[in-house]
Parts: sequence; structure tokens; C-alpha cells
Amino acid sequence: MSSNASSLEANAPRTITIGTRNSKLALIQTEIVKAELKSHFPHLNFEIKSMTTTGDNNLNKPLHSFGPKSLWTRELEELMLEGSVDLIVHSLKGPSLPNCGR
Repeated sequence: MSSNASSLEANAPRTITIGTRNSKLALIQTEIVKAELKSHFPHLNFEIKSMTTTGDNNLNKPLHSFGPKSLWTRELEELMLEGSVDLIVHSLKGPSLPNCGR
């Protein structure tokens, strides 16, 4: 490789890949995170890699039958650990909260 080519690669903006689920809510939230990251790190590129997870594919099976690991994040965590994505966005919607003394 010529020194010009390696110089161009060194100056190319780094791309950060954000993993998320294919659900409408997850994609909207990931776009919000991507925009916020871009506002703080304008020199970086951000791309979204979305996927359908075990939880998305098995909507009629009882959740407890899948075991203790999260159905909606396990595959995303695996992608991050193997380096296919740099970070993941997942929301906890509608969490149960303790009774708070009532």
C-alpha cells in the first residue's frame, strides 16, 4: 500500500456501529441515541445494525421456558462481544417498581 493510501485510511472517520432490535420502538430510541452521539462526536460516523432476536421470534411461548438470560438482548450482547457492534441500545419499558411504602 502506498503512503498516500495509508494516510487516507488514517484520516478516514471511524465508524461506530450501534446494535439494536428491529422493533419500531428500539429503532426510534436508537436513532435518538445516534443523533446525541453525533452531536458530541461529530468527527465520527455512526451506523445502526438491527436484528430480530429470540424474544421477537417466539411471541407465543412462555418467557420462563427460555431460561434466565434475556430474550431480547442476548444476541445483541453476543454481537458486541464478538466485535460486530460497538455498543447496543435497548430499553427497559414498563418496569415494575417496588411499592415505595404505599
